[in-house]
Amino acid sequence: MSPQLFNNKIIFPIFSLDALVNYLDVYSLNGNFEKRFSIPPLPGLYAYKAIFNANGNEMFVIVGNKDRLFWIEKFKIDPSVFN
Repeated sequence: MSPQLFNNKIIFPIFSLDALVNYLDVYSLNGNFEKRFSIPPLPGLYAYKAIFNANGNEMFVIVGNKDRLFWIEKFKIDPSVFN
């Protein structure tokens, strides 16, 4: 997943290959690590892309299953991620 810039923070989504251990890592603009937030597991799925809506504190993740069916899952994000 590629990092995204929000509110002067670099947000980097990290999904394991089986999407069971997932995080959002937050960095300052100069590259210093600031904090890590857990993302709920996605059993049996694979994450392809995360897109953030900083105003609504939401993350949309394009996920797929072993049959190559794709859809979007929505997660509420702790507002402190974007601060």
